Amino acid sequence: MRIAILDNDLRFSDQLYQKISMGFAKRDWALNCHIFSHPQDLLNSNLGTLHAVFLDIDMPEMNGLEVASQIRQHYPDLILVFITAFLQFAPSGYKVSAFRYILKENYIEELDSCLDAIQDKLLDGKETIVVDSKTFRLKFPYETFYTLRVLPIVVFYYTQQKLLPLY
Repeated sequence: MRIAILDNDLRFSDQLYQKISMGFAKRDWALNCHIFSHPQDLLNSNLGTLHAVFLDIDMPEMNGLEVASQIRQHYPDLILVFITAFLQFAPSGYKVSAFRYILKENYIEELDSCLDAIQDKLLDGKETIVVDSKTFRLKFPYETFYTLRVLPIVVFYYTQQKLLPLY
């Protein structure tokens, strides 16, 4: 999954990345994450390749609600998750179709269910192929599935566009 984190507090961004990374590792999901500390840098990036953006609201240059509004204009299906210290902005999050609104004070408790919900949303309505083993379970959208090759140490997932090593 490809995600971005936007927060002007780089220490918090790094902590969030670590927790997300641990959540992905626990689920055996691949993660590609970009961290941004300036809203304009995020908006100037290629958001079309992302599945989700985790963003703060209270930032000095431009608040997260404005960023989300601009994202929605060009990427209406991108999953937006607000992680902020301010509960009073929660109703405004729904105006930009926020997927989740998580308070920073309890983000650790909320993150796992949020990650599962994002995966469910991304696979919603899509036929999937499930590969189960003793140590992991993988779900692949049927529409991207080409072939699967399992070697003693590495699992390769082939799509029509590319080869993705999973282990």
